[in-house]
Amino acid sequence: ISAMSPAVVASGLDAVIAEVLVKPNQSVSKGELLVRFDASDLTLQKGSLEKELQLAMEKLRKAEQQSLSSTEQVTNVADLRAQTDLRRLELDYLEEKIQRLQLHAPADGIVLFSRKKDWEGRAVRTGEKIMELASDVDRKFEIWVDAQDAIELEHGSNVQFYPDAQPLQSLTGSVEQV
Repeated sequence: ISAMSPAVVASGLDAVIAEVLVKPNQSVSKGELLVRFDASDLTLQKGSLEKELQLAMEKLRKAEQQSLSSTEQVTNVADLRAQTDLRRLELDYLEEKIQRLQLHAPADGIVLFSRKKDWEGRAVRTGEKIMELASDVDRKFEIWVDAQDAIELEHGSNVQFYPDAQPLQSLTGSVEQV
């Protein structure tokens, strides 16, 4: 059983997967946390940027005080203000990246992926597919049969499927492709 048109859950940045918080084929709700990425590199960068911003703000404060008594400091104030604004922008961008360190379910459904251990500790690139999210009602059967066991089925024919896990409960469908 697979999804007809699953939603792709992909990495929003280059990072290492710290933890997959769901199991394969688990039902999830919209907004539920699925994957947490390792934050250690970005946390270190954030601390460094915060210190640089504090230093730039202190230099700016001193230059503003000195500009009251010296006209030469006025151009220096503008440069320091620009540096301070740049540090703030860099810090805001880093905060945005830190927010993307968690992947949430875009909708209700069932998560489809390989084993958790295949993903935890693995480095992924931006846009790399980690899992798919299938709607519970949007499913199809994909059945592989040896050529010698194949039977002729016409497109659109109705079929009943009896899964091994629940042999007394059949699932109905129709043939779309042979």
